Amino acid sequence: MTCDKDPRTSIQGKLDRYARALFLRTGEAEQDPPRTPDNTVIVQVIQSSHKILEKNMGKVRSEVFLLRQGLRNVADRASTEKNRISELENMVQTLRKEVTE
Repeated sequence: MTCDKDPRTSIQGKLDRYARALFLRTGEAEQDPPRTPDNTVIVQVIQSSHKILEKNMGKVRSEVFLLRQGLRNVADRASTEKNRISELENMVQTLRKEVTE
């Protein structure tokens, strides 16, 4: 395996750019993170990604809760409407019997 020294194409250069983008996105650093050995950069990238995922999971959980609540409301309304339809059908049958008598 050859070691590419060009910071635009080397693995270390790509990791550094990705880490910088994550640091800037999460607001943890206002400037580039310091250049560090490969493992430290990878750990920092993973930690930053984990923080972003935790934040997004909180949003997803609240959206799922709201969707479930909405589905319960729709199911309740559907049940109510089904009961109304049954009552109306019974009334129609009763009226038909009265008319035929």
